[in-house]
Amino acid sequence: MQRILYRLTGGIEIAYVIRRVERNQRSTSKGECPWSIRQTGVYQKLTYPHDGSPSSSVFILIAPSHTVENEVSLCLSGSEFEGEVMTPHFSVHERLISDSLGSWMDYMAWLESECKQKADRLIVWDVEDRDKHMTYFKVEDRQRLKQLRDYITDLIVVLQTAVNTIGRIGKSCQRHCKMSCAARDDCFCNSMIGEFVEYETEARVYLERAKQLVGSLHHPVVDGQLTDLLSFEETRALKQLARASHVETKALKELAQTSQEESHHLAELASCWSGLPPHHHCSGAFHWLTLKWGKRRWDC
Repeated sequence: MQRILYRLTGGIEIAYVIRRVERNQRSTSKGECPWSIRQTGVYQKLTYPHDGSPSSSVFILIAPSHTVENEVSLCLSGSEFEGEVMTPHFSVHERLISDSLGSWMDYMAWLESECKQKADRLIVWDVEDRDKHMTYFKVEDRQRLKQLRDYITDLIVVLQTAVNTIGRIGKSCQRHCKMSCAARDDCFCNSMIGEFVEYETEARVYLERAKQLVGSLHHPVVDGQLTDLLSFEETRALKQLARASHVETKALKELAQTSQEESHHLAELASCWSGLPPHHHCSGAFHWLTLKWGKRRWDC
């Protein structure tokens, strides 16, 4: 989030991107993720006139959720209570943050379920049963584990960004209170500032939970079993390659032996022809020289 303080006009700019997760209604039969991470762009320009008139705000929201659209319209149309300076300037941010934190726990519960299912399939995989060596844990399962790790890595980045963004919004809220309430004793800003503190704490809890998820995927037992599985498959592939190479070598030896025998018979045939006198002609009756060569019959 970026904030710029205008000294001449006494204004503040607030800009950030807040992300949320929601179901996408996709079919999970082909391994598709039923959740999607959406993002909303937020821009606010808050001005403080010198003539003592109330402060004003300009908001630009890009791709908000339907829930936020309905709630923001109520925030902007509501009138300020006496002494209340946070409405509507920071109530919009409060609605955005509340909506963005709504479904992360459900998303992490789905990730945890998927990770546990794949890890359990790995644990019960039997490397001794060669006929059924791909029954429990397949190549697709390894790819799925890698995909789940990528999901959790993205989740950690999103939640860490959310923690930082909420903290900065809270500081902007405190600055707005100082500039608007001055030394008033009847300031009602603490309630809104407290809301942002609670949201930041909630986001930190989600972040720690996401770190525990990635830690469970990198558990030494799971990593060790996956390493053993990959080593076993590599050894098995090398044995199959050696067996195929042995069969091929045996076939080449048989072919070489057959070729040697044929060369020997051809040499006998050549010596037979060389024993005839030059310009030899048979008269009266044909002279046949017969050589038996394996299953072949050569007539000269």
